[in-house]
Amino acid sequence: MTAALVQRSRASRNWWIDHPMVDWIVVGVLVAVSVAADAGLSERAAGSPRHIWYQTLAAVLAGMLGIAITATTILWALVRGPRLRRLILAAGPRLSRLYMTSLASLASCAVIAAVAIPVDAGRTANAFGHVVDAALILSTLRGARLLWMLGRMLTAISEDARESSEPARWESPTITDADYPLQRRS
Repeated sequence: MTAALVQRSRASRNWWIDHPMVDWIVVGVLVAVSVAADAGLSERAAGSPRHIWYQTLAAVLAGMLGIAITATTILWALVRGPRLRRLILAAGPRLSRLYMTSLASLASCAVIAAVAIPVDAGRTANAFGHVVDAALILSTLRGARLLWMLGRMLTAISEDARESSEPARWESPTITDADYPLQRRS
């Protein structure tokens, strides 16, 4: 029973990963429910003013964006094992689209949250709060895709490193004074 549940869970996750347009449907449904209930997700920010919620959201998303860009840059630039090369050959364009749409949604949500600070400064929430809700939901879904992609790449890199031909044990080099003689000044 557990194995079947795990298999169904993986199949569902893989289907979700392969169909990024589903994110827009989820965003539409959740924002429609939020509008119908007349309670934007951003209004539930533990009683704090919305502008503080927007500032926090913009800062956190900008930080996540920087971390994602840095991690991916390090992975692509420094590590090129055979598994990663096969992964890039097999799914390179799809991975690039997944990566770019994930980064674009994180960046867009950070900008929308920053713009919401002066725009939604009134005492009562306006429609812009729902725009922030939609951007937050979309960036959460796309961020999950990005984490999935980075996890898969790290798995490939780890397998490559494990099977590399490098020696398993590092040996300390021997350095003597004769290797670096001091020159006397006259």
